[in-house]
Amino acid sequence: MQRDCNSENLEYAGFWVRFAAYVLDHMIIFFGLIGVRLVLALASFVLGLLEINILNTNVLFQYSLKDIALYICQVLYFIICTYETGTTFGKRIFHLKVVSAKEERLGLFDIVYRETIGRFLCHVSLGFGYLLAGLDQQKCGLHDRLSDTRVVYAKKIKEIHIENENTGFLL
Repeated sequence: MQRDCNSENLEYAGFWVRFAAYVLDHMIIFFGLIGVRLVLALASFVLGLLEINILNTNVLFQYSLKDIALYICQVLYFIICTYETGTTFGKRIFHLKVVSAKEERLGLFDIVYRETIGRFLCHVSLGFGYLLAGLDQQKCGLHDRLSDTRVVYAKKIKEIHIENENTGFLL
């Protein structure tokens, strides 16, 4: 497994391919959340019969428990996929993988930080945090910089790994 992101053989994924993967991931999330919304609607209906309106009551600023549950489901998609496989379904279609900028396996904390605080700051900056991936030499967005991750083409990682197995050298 390739773990060194400073290798000259790695090809960093650019802004547009990452954007396309992100759009595909959000389409997957949209359809996945339809099921969650149905369950929450059923729960809201049952609680409404009991005259309890807790799911639609604002608990955090203007956000209700229903909004928070939907956000958590969305974030869990990115966290679980990235932690378990290093990629999401959208990234997998484009052969992209999230790797550590250090020579180590991605930790759960790094991924949670990337997918929550990092993405929040990218959104708060009106998307400028994402646009940095188009300007940076290593194609890092703000969330990548904050969590020391890089998005690379996974096929290149496999080629490097196979080459290292043949030469006996470890990258």
